[in-house]
Amino acid sequence: MIRIFEEYANKTATIDIKLMLDSHGVQPRRGGGTWAVGSIQALMRNTHYIGYWDYTDKRTGETVRVDCPRLLSSALWSKVEATRKVYAERRSGGNAVRHFYLLRGLLRCSHCGTLLSGLFRPNVGNGLYYCPKKEREWTKRPPEKEEKWKRGRVCKMTRSLNVNETDELVWDTVLEVMSKSHLLKENLKTETFEKFGKAALTEKQVAGHKTRISALKKQVKQNVQALAMLETNRILERIAEEQYPLIRANITAEKVETESEIERLQEEIDGVARNKRWVNWIERFQKRLQEHKLFTPAQRKTFLEGMLTSIEVELVAPNVHKLTINFELPVVEDGIEYLDPKRKTKGYRLREGVQSVTVEGAARQYGKKKRAREFT
Repeated sequence: MIRIFEEYANKTATIDIKLMLDSHGVQPRRGGGTWAVGSIQALMRNTHYIGYWDYTDKRTGETVRVDCPRLLSSALWSKVEATRKVYAERRSGGNAVRHFYLLRGLLRCSHCGTLLSGLFRPNVGNGLYYCPKKEREWTKRPPEKEEKWKRGRVCKMTRSLNVNETDELVWDTVLEVMSKSHLLKENLKTETFEKFGKAALTEKQVAGHKTRISALKKQVKQNVQALAMLETNRILERIAEEQYPLIRANITAEKVETESEIERLQEEIDGVARNKRWVNWIERFQKRLQEHKLFTPAQRKTFLEGMLTSIEVELVAPNVHKLTINFELPVVEDGIEYLDPKRKTKGYRLREGVQSVTVEGAARQYGKKKRAREFT
């Protein structure tokens, strides 16, 4: 725990602290999973580690300071507070982010591991994603005169990415992966069938349906015979005239209900009902993709942060970047494998995909954008 505070006091980015904890298998207090950036930031405000906490009575409003075991030195806590103050001033002062960047917090330089920053250029009306490692190192350790303008001195990411082109390409790629993912379709199909019924019948269920249909057909035959007998009794005046309509209505209703049940069971055997449900969940999946395309920029950002873990950016040629888009789930090039290819009704299993897709030549500051994808 002390290591977390020391890293933060030394101005290590919170996201880098998160990656350090996750990569070393350190689990958060809530249990399994990975650390949230917000949890680390909350730690930095927790006074329990400095030996006290404040309790406020809700009825009286009185605040009482309660002592507890100290875990941090006063010197380290002071450094943490100073760092928090610097970050707060950056957020509220002149260095605050003035422009919206869709991929801010996701793009990471593959050469040095630094999160990419955004730069808006009002003279040309667009922005750039770039690696800020050089300017940060310049502030900490100014270079020697002969090294000052040497390209790639600090980081090999010497060219920036066009914001609009990169945003568009990443968004389109994510939607394309989603549209082809069998895992995502299976999740939605499960959700749909939980609401509308099961997707298919087993062989045992089909046999049961056929037995039930046979019994129901006998019942319909009995209804027909009962109606004929009823009509005979009416003609021969064996029943009261006022009873006839009621008895006939009851027998007819039972016959119609039985015939309806036979049709329903037969449709399930023939696959009609399954086809209707299949179309239903496919339409829902397509509708969901269309809804994503209509997202506002803020909604897109929230969605991407939920779908992706990071986007690694590497400069592979003077004007060409390679972006490796990493997903939370193995949805890239996943698929299905039928248990019996000759008898697909026996079912299938999902074939797990991979968690990243690489887009090479994805974004360039100048020139025409190329789109050549490979999966990794």
